Amino acid sequence: MITELVRYVYYRFAHAVRNCNLMGRQLYDLYAKLYLMLLLISNILVILSIVLYIGFDISSNQIWDVLFDKYKFPWLFLILIVVIDLFISCFVKGDIHFYKQLDKKYKNEKKRVLKGWLIAIYCVLSFALLVMSWFFLEN
Repeated sequence: MITELVRYVYYRFAHAVRNCNLMGRQLYDLYAKLYLMLLLISNILVILSIVLYIGFDISSNQIWDVLFDKYKFPWLFLILIVVIDLFISCFVKGDIHFYKQLDKKYKNEKKRVLKGWLIAIYCVLSFALLVMSWFFLEN
């Protein structure tokens, strides 16, 4: 279930980037993985903020201070990026054959426009919740 969802979101990002501009045709895989990575990182940070605020009364400012270590190199954030990249790499192959396979699978899907709007709403909500967690989960 998670595998199919990650692959579908990757496919929709890659399809949109491929069809938007000429540069996207060459680097669609990189852009799609980057957008998917940003989306997953924002989801993890929102969940982490909520759990730590409710469970341990740790504010979002304290979480951000630890994650993006003000005075040193942000090791925890880099580790998070590497883990998310490995997670995406387990489900998504970065070649043209994989994209064509997904395109063939989803080309004639039902309710394509609705699913596209749901993914767009999911993206907007993910980043909106991330910004809201900065402001509302403070002590």
